[in-house]
Amino acid sequence: MKQTDEAIILKDDGISEFKKDDFSYLPVHENIKQARKHVVTAWASRILESEDYCVTVICQNETEGNRRHYHSKIDETWVIVSGSFMFELEDKKVIVQPGDIVIAKRNQKHKITALQNGSVRVAISKNKAEHIYED
Repeated sequence: MKQTDEAIILKDDGISEFKKDDFSYLPVHENIKQARKHVVTAWASRILESEDYCVTVICQNETEGNRRHYHSKIDETWVIVSGSFMFELEDKKVIVQPGDIVIAKRNQKHKITALQNGSVRVAISKNKAEHIYED
């Protein structure tokens, strides 16, 4: 199955709230600190969208994450801001912490699972990138 609509992709991955913001400056650390105090449901906020790439802040709770998928035309990068995640890159599993950077190369199957409530990552990707899921 292939999908390019980010709102649908995030909804199918358990993100109930997705908004697009237009920021030239975003005090991410303050927003995340406040959000972590009140996390009930997962959320995502698109903070930058251009022709070339997009940046999305994603907050998820323990056991939440995305479905195993890959991208045939792009690499995808994440910066871990708070909490921790289990990244499955092909057959390798790695636990990542704040400050870690993870890169999934094109065609590399990957799955992400939050290990703590209020875990936050910043995703850097191509706008409307095709997500190809295992059936």
